[in-house]
Amino acid sequence: MDSPPKESLIFYLKLNQRVIDMQLDGITHAESLMQPPFRGNCMNWVLGHILTGRDSMLKELGLPGELSPEQYRRYDRDSEPIVDPQQATELEELRAMSKRSCQRLILAIEAMGMDTLNAELTDHKNRSLGSVLAFSQWHEAYHAGQLEQLRQLSGKDDKVI
Repeated sequence: MDSPPKESLIFYLKLNQRVIDMQLDGITHAESLMQPPFRGNCMNWVLGHILTGRDSMLKELGLPGELSPEQYRRYDRDSEPIVDPQQATELEELRAMSKRSCQRLILAIEAMGMDTLNAELTDHKNRSLGSVLAFSQWHEAYHAGQLEQLRQLSGKDDKVI
């Protein structure tokens, strides 16, 4: 199974990180915890959830993740919304992990050959490593887009993209 070119995977990692950084610019930790008035999650949870996806990508590449096991559970799919600030990781810590995980993924992808990216993964229904990474990037972009609405919820009332 053919994978996307390494350059595409790297381009979209950088693009997603740029969007995340722009949407979180000027957001305080307290603002990141504001819950939307509809079913959904706060910015803090969304960023932490993006990191669970990045941790999964890192693990597919044989690298340790950024989140602790407790943090991973807190931000994993179907976890409860954050209603107690004590349950949340500080926004700046999540932002640092986001930047670090992006750089680590880029370096790992740059170092591998297309034969590695094209290798089929039996635990992913024989999809290639590259296609699994590409799907993870799509999932990340979906959540990065949610940050725009959550930024407005914080009262920023601006347009950053």
